[in-house]
Amino acid sequence: MRFGTVADSASPIQDIQKLLGNRFEEFEKLLTDMEDKVELGLKAFWRDEKTIFEEIVAGNTDIRRLRDSLYGRPPEVTHFDRVRLGEMVKEALNRKRAKEAAKILLPLRRIAHSVRENEALGDRMVVNAAFLVNKSKEPEFDQVVGKLDEQFVERVAIKYIGSAPPYNFVNIMVDWKELRR
Repeated sequence: MRFGTVADSASPIQDIQKLLGNRFEEFEKLLTDMEDKVELGLKAFWRDEKTIFEEIVAGNTDIRRLRDSLYGRPPEVTHFDRVRLGEMVKEALNRKRAKEAAKILLPLRRIAHSVRENEALGDRMVVNAAFLVNKSKEPEFDQVVGKLDEQFVERVAIKYIGSAPPYNFVNIMVDWKELRR
């Protein structure tokens, strides 16, 4: 259950009252845990994918050798080698992404109360993370994001989102059918 959840019942008020009654302590603890905190989101994207792929090829002899061996050969003959090359590049890209993401996330982790690293969507995305931050530390967090943006401006575009309710940090499972028993 997340913010904006709607009960699928003819009597949603009764369902919600029963839910709140049965799980009062759980909700109270969550509210206490989230008090004076906000969610801040950060996404980072490679500015120039071509440069990143060139770095991967330049830094990996096996990839370069396999790529070079495919030149001038028909695709139908080299199909499996091309698939292998794609897998090798993908693995290298994931390693490069992880290293770059660690550099970006490290100073933010020091400020955040909690961090959720979400899946990177597509090859361009380097970081897709949500941070639970005490409201009093939000200005400091903002400053660090600004410094990271300056530090990585040539390689990475940073998209900073906040303040938001703590969507990524509160997840309540509700079985509406069980409530009606």
